[in-house]
Amino acid sequence: MDIANYADMGGNVRRVTHDTDHSVWRAEGTDGQGIMTMHDVMPGITLMFNDFTSVWNLESGFKLTPGSRMLCLNYCREGRIEWESGTDSCLYLDVGDLGIDDHARHESLFRFPFGHYRGVTVCLDPDIADKSLRSMFPEGFPVSVKQLYEKFCSGDKPSVLRGGASIEHIFCEMYSAQDCFRDAYLKLKVMELLLFLGSSIPEGGRIGQYGLTRAQVDKVKEIERAITSDLSSHKTLKELSQEFEFPYASMQRWFKEVYGTSVHVYLTRYRMAQAATLLRTTSKPIGEVAFEVGYTNASKFASTFRNVVGMAPGDYRESAGQER
Repeated sequence: MDIANYADMGGNVRRVTHDTDHSVWRAEGTDGQGIMTMHDVMPGITLMFNDFTSVWNLESGFKLTPGSRMLCLNYCREGRIEWESGTDSCLYLDVGDLGIDDHARHESLFRFPFGHYRGVTVCLDPDIADKSLRSMFPEGFPVSVKQLYEKFCSGDKPSVLRGGASIEHIFCEMYSAQDCFRDAYLKLKVMELLLFLGSSIPEGGRIGQYGLTRAQVDKVKEIERAITSDLSSHKTLKELSQEFEFPYASMQRWFKEVYGTSVHVYLTRYRMAQAATLLRTTSKPIGEVAFEVGYTNASKFASTFRNVVGMAPGDYRESAGQER
């Protein structure tokens, strides 16, 4: 299944290499690039390994050709994805999450909040994929791709399976196949994935439709800018809720949806990242660094830095100096 036969890949995507069973594509973002290695698993099924480094924003021009249908399974192995999945909605995939959609909303902006992303995408043409499975299993394959398409692509938002051990097992093993067995192994893993989706996820089960409106995302990002622009401030969550006229429970839930963690954990990690930069790039005393990132107690700062970074501030500064 050559995806170029099903879709316009967009002006910023180019095929780099191509042979009988796989091809390599390069996607250019505004601040980096991504490499997509596509494997033709069988007629109607393509699997691609995605590797994006030093990329924060990628404008996708992907468009399905008229009349085409595609079941698209996106697994996030590393990093995080913010995806404008509709005219006024955003979807977030964290490590271990599986997004399921019809590929109709991929002409949009993708953001990578951590600057990198690795994952796997499986694209299936429902009709051709079912024919391929029937040819491999004349007595019948127990899962229909067409039925999976109808089950998970009927809503106006992508479906999402939040991370779990079973789905992680399927996708992570795809990376470990030896080259000489890769084609056969990927076939088996795709069939295992289809069996999992067909039998393990009942209607109303762990898969749901997720997403925030653009207004909700903007409000969360307004709070993030406020708490990171003044690290000396120690406003409580209730004070932030009142200041931004944001219901307390919704603020916490939406913040975690956008940034993948709680307000408290996010701000702690941000403070330690800023402290690490100061320790690497200045000779300021550790107590002064602690004060600049919002700590009046140097001992508490040192303990928190050690928990987050893995070493004491002084040791970190020394090791950073040795690397320069």
